Amino acid sequence: MVASCGKNSSDYKDLKAQNDSLKLQHEQTVKEYDDALTLINEVQDGLGKMKDAENYLKVQGAQGKELTPSAREKIVGDMKMISESLQKNKENLDKLNSMVKNGRIQSAQMKKTIEKMMADLEEKTKTIADLQAQLQEKDVKIGELVAQTENLTGQVSNLSQETAKQKDEISSQDKAINTAWYVFGTKAELKKQNVITGGGLFKKADVMKKEFSKEYFIAIDVRNTKSIELFSKKAKFLTTHPAGSFTLEKDNSGMLILKITDYKAFWSISRYLVIQVD
Repeated sequence: MVASCGKNSSDYKDLKAQNDSLKLQHEQTVKEYDDALTLINEVQDGLGKMKDAENYLKVQGAQGKELTPSAREKIVGDMKMISESLQKNKENLDKLNSMVKNGRIQSAQMKKTIEKMMADLEEKTKTIADLQAQLQEKDVKIGELVAQTENLTGQVSNLSQETAKQKDEISSQDKAINTAWYVFGTKAELKKQNVITGGGLFKKADVMKKEFSKEYFIAIDVRNTKSIELFSKKAKFLTTHPAGSFTLEKDNSGMLILKITDYKAFWSISRYLVIQVD
């Protein structure tokens, strides 16, 4: 099924070029994941630093006595730190959201982590707003810091709306990333749909070199498709798929069934599968 070829053959050169391209893509993916992890760590660190200040504000807000000048000064400093942390965390989450939206983050676990941090930031902003209301009742004047945090509250609300929209986009991207197409048919059937063209007694036919009928192909989710019935006793692969990523087995009637044992490897070279049957 998978023909071995010399290092000087065009098939070998094509596969080597594809392999080099996959290596570059892998290196880029690793770098992007490292960047995302750095941003995630910065957000988590920022949320942690706000905790002590938040607890202090809760205590001051709960006390009935008038605030001392030193307490007021500390509250103003804490509010400034919290506002700056909220702003920095929002900027980092915007960057992470952009990476998710552009399809640069594919890890489901990482996406869940980002969603959780956005929820934490939204909850933190609401908590700070409640504390501000309590402190204002005690005549704590924090002026511009209050306005800044209220502005951040609105931005976080917008971020939540954007996140809902991005979830739909991520779902569509996830479907597209994991979609492949296959077709099997006789030589005549494949030629009729322009899936294969040319060829002759001593010349190999071209596969998907000209405009072909895409509707003729069957779209599948590569994660869920583990086998394909070929309804034939003979089959010939016309597209390249790595050896060891599949097997051909026979059913009780002797008809072949393609078993995909490693879907990531199987679809790594081509997202199209063309099989000629008799």
